[in-house]
Amino acid sequence: MNPIEVNSVKLSAYSEEFLNSISNPFIRETYTDHLITSTGYSLIFNTQRTSVARDFMYLRFNAESAGSILSFANQSLQTPKVDDSYQIFGTKYAQFLKTDVDIRRYNIFNENHKLVSRLFAGIAYPYANSDVMPFEKKYFAGGANSIRAWQVRTIGPGSFVDTNKVSNQLGDIKLEANLEYRFKMFWLIEGALFLDIGNVWAVNNSDTREGAIFKFDSFYKELAVGTGFGTRFDFSFFVFRIDIGIKLRDPELVEGKRWIIGARKYTWDDFGFNLGIGYPF
Repeated sequence: MNPIEVNSVKLSAYSEEFLNSISNPFIRETYTDHLITSTGYSLIFNTQRTSVARDFMYLRFNAESAGSILSFANQSLQTPKVDDSYQIFGTKYAQFLKTDVDIRRYNIFNENHKLVSRLFAGIAYPYANSDVMPFEKKYFAGGANSIRAWQVRTIGPGSFVDTNKVSNQLGDIKLEANLEYRFKMFWLIEGALFLDIGNVWAVNNSDTREGAIFKFDSFYKELAVGTGFGTRFDFSFFVFRIDIGIKLRDPELVEGKRWIIGARKYTWDDFGFNLGIGYPF
């Protein structure tokens, strides 16, 4: 249990050109000064027994609430709003609810062969004093511990196409599934074959980015799919990892033509190269 956490974000230096390139004021608000006062709860459940090589499960649940106490105090004291929002020391504070769950299953065939599966689902919802989630509290996909065929923060939200090519594609909802087969090769070197699926979406209809909003009847059509191969150097006290991901399905492409295999030739942009310390999950 985390009774109170306070984060103050103040942008002392930023690019006016970058802010002006964001035509959507809803997205531009993400890059503003803000204050976060939150309460959080985390639960971790792990059935692993290090003394026995057997199948086990890992579960992590997180929940976070921000701004509700301050909002209640402001309303009770009838504090006047500034620019249609409550502020503290001249800074707007964020108000949101956020929760996510990470479930992993480890199937141990023997000391040289393992199959690991993972499912992640999370949602964050801004309300009352906030129209948009703070930048650092949003979800993202891609990178060494996510969908490895894409670089970090380059997927989504939904089927949105970022013409500015800024690697800050974030969302309020995240769904992700991973499957990885790990096997011993020789000496200190291990191999891995993996399949990654997922994306992020926006939850607020004020977000006007085309294709960004999560919809129950179509979100599955906007899932990014990647596969690949990795090598791990197990030095006992730490693991050095190299993963090469290959895009199989790109949600940015026109619907009906999102599967890349057989549709067109592969380019270097369809590969993701990732370095990491430790296993991805």
